[in-house]
Amino acid sequence: MKIILLSGGSGKRLWPLSNDYRSKQFIKVMGTDNPMHECQTSMLQRVWAHLNVNDLADSVVITASGIQQEVIQSQLGDEVPLVLEPVKRDTFPAISLASSFLHTHKNVRDDEVIVVMPVDVDADEGFYASIKQLAIEFEVSKANIGLIGLNPTHPSEKFGYILTEPFQKHATLLKVDRFVEKPSNVEASNLISLGALWNCGVFAFRLGYLLGRLEAENWPTQYEDLLTKYHLMPAISFAYQIYIIGTDLLGVNEYSRD
Repeated sequence: MKIILLSGGSGKRLWPLSNDYRSKQFIKVMGTDNPMHECQTSMLQRVWAHLNVNDLADSVVITASGIQQEVIQSQLGDEVPLVLEPVKRDTFPAISLASSFLHTHKNVRDDEVIVVMPVDVDADEGFYASIKQLAIEFEVSKANIGLIGLNPTHPSEKFGYILTEPFQKHATLLKVDRFVEKPSNVEASNLISLGALWNCGVFAFRLGYLLGRLEAENWPTQYEDLLTKYHLMPAISFAYQIYIIGTDLLGVNEYSRD
């Protein structure tokens, strides 16, 4: 398993405290898990600490905009693996660039499972255990895309919702029936009553699947070649480009957060 950690946010949600140069994931507003440490930490540092504790950090490559390089290295060190966007696009181009980097410079096999997750998450150890489990279960499935669904705690207009059905009689792997993007609170309540899950933005695919999608759309799969054409790629999210408006079979690994 390899992990692509997305850190390209624009910082609009916490503006003016955050901005393009200092997005919310870099602001030190998080408490530490160690009671002996009184200082606060950033979302980036907190997630990286969890990845280290769970022996996942060595599998990670961080994709970010070029202007974020200095702050990332100041918080995580100069040796952190970075794939930098030459211009800001969206998650589909960013994930494609990171995938081409893994293919070209890390010699990652086509059948390797790639897990993508955002850097601005605040989750317990069960979340990171679910990431490992997603990779294990996805590896033996025939799905093209796998996701982690989160059990909702309340109706919310801020989340996308996943409606599922049983998939191969598996205990935790489900088949996606449909997506509903950021519904009203009334509709969200109805979706929750139907057993819908929150789409928490964590998903998996095999490297060869994404490289094949790039080839089908006449984009290079070699890193340097894609880098030179990056500014021409559509500014679209991975979700909309690949699975929300697509027809690919998906699996969902359900994660419950107490």
